[in-house]
Amino acid sequence: MLQLDSKEIETIIALSRELSLTAAGQRLGISRSAVSQRLDKIEHKIGYTIATRKGHLILTNEGREIAAHCITMQHALTSLHAKLEQLREPRLDIMADEVLLKRDLTLVSQQMLINNPSLKIRLRRGTFSEIIRNVMDGTIDAGLIAGDPHVPGLRLVPYRIERVCLMMSCSHPLTNRRELPFSDAIRWPMIHSETLEHIIPIIDDIANKMGVKLSQPLICPSFDVQTYYVAKTDIGIAPTLESAAQVYQANHSIHIAHLSDEWARNQLYICEREIGGNSAVATELIQLMVARHTPIR
Repeated sequence: MLQLDSKEIETIIALSRELSLTAAGQRLGISRSAVSQRLDKIEHKIGYTIATRKGHLILTNEGREIAAHCITMQHALTSLHAKLEQLREPRLDIMADEVLLKRDLTLVSQQMLINNPSLKIRLRRGTFSEIIRNVMDGTIDAGLIAGDPHVPGLRLVPYRIERVCLMMSCSHPLTNRRELPFSDAIRWPMIHSETLEHIIPIIDDIANKMGVKLSQPLICPSFDVQTYYVAKTDIGIAPTLESAAQVYQANHSIHIAHLSDEWARNQLYICEREIGGNSAVATELIQLMVARHTPIR
């Protein structure tokens, strides 16, 4: 069976990325002539021309296809080595917005470390799109998101309900309302957070049904930045999670108005890959999250 060794795979990848024998040699730490000799041996071995070398180095169609497979193999090996390292020394990588990292994971992380003294936990901040992407490619073990993104291969475990509210400056005309339907606020300019990107289509749909042209001048990367712009500017009001608004209300001059709409009742999930490499500590994390946050009936 024809097989390429690791040096040959690295050489093909370097050539595909650099498109230069000299630059590929610098990436690999070998001379230009050594790269050329490796390429000759690889082409003789597999029976295909990977690149033409008249003037600029150009990959052939077969070369591009082989390079793509080599890159996939290298990613798979990197993932395998990371998993083997994780099995040798238990690690848990978790991603969420900063508010959820603080509110929902603090005591759970403490219990995980009590139960597993050798465990190392890494907490990362990220938007819901980043969380889903990193869970699916195996970069992180688990993440906290709101709403069901309907991504094949993503396992969602509900752990608590969180309501969406409206946050505004204390000088805004709607501060006389403690609760309101979203339709009463939809004509005001809005500051969104990427962390709650899943509600933007809901808001768009409400506006379309009402025949209202939405004004959404600003999208922020996190609840923290969203709150700062609400408190410090007159740009607009902000749909956000109530727990986030309550956290930041202590340090910012903001008003919170509850939304009476049914869609504002949001399910929070802890997510992981449905199949492939989920560790025992990730399973334990999910169990603790559900046990701690699910109300007793």
